[in-house]
Amino acid sequence: MGRLAIIALILTLVASGVVFASGLSDEIDLTVEVSEYAELTIGNKELKLDISMTSPETIPVSVQTSITVGHNYDVSLSFSSRGFRVANIANSDLDDLISYKFVAGGNNVTFAPCGGNKASPLNLKHVDTKGTLEGVFEVGFNKDSYTDNWSQVAAGTYQDVITVTISPDYQ
Repeated sequence: MGRLAIIALILTLVASGVVFASGLSDEIDLTVEVSEYAELTIGNKELKLDISMTSPETIPVSVQTSITVGHNYDVSLSFSSRGFRVANIANSDLDDLISYKFVAGGNNVTFAPCGGNKASPLNLKHVDTKGTLEGVFEVGFNKDSYTDNWSQVAAGTYQDVITVTISPDYQ
């Protein structure tokens, strides 16, 4: 019985040596899938223009904030304005005095505050922007026009909401 076990062990070793000597190989297919992701960062989300005819020389001509868009696929960046409101009632006294502008990497998007007014979308190609676009959003104020016609704008707190949207650009 002992001899049979030794012979079986020797045959097993010889057979396994033949398998290893023949060099078997196989392949593993690897797929890496990266999900689409975009990120929007606005530096200051509460901009304020203080306008006083008591000291017109201190009236700013603009206020601004930074906007950074990170993305790993082609996206469109768009802006829209709800329009100015006083006590949540639509009011357009400032429409001709205020303008909005976004400037980044040679791109320039401008639009006026107005209910439902939208700027043309800015198409950001991932290859062109290398995944990050840093820009400045500016609220411009036509100071000269205001100081000439200041009595035409009623005193009060005017508010607008600018919506910044990132959406897929599958063109």
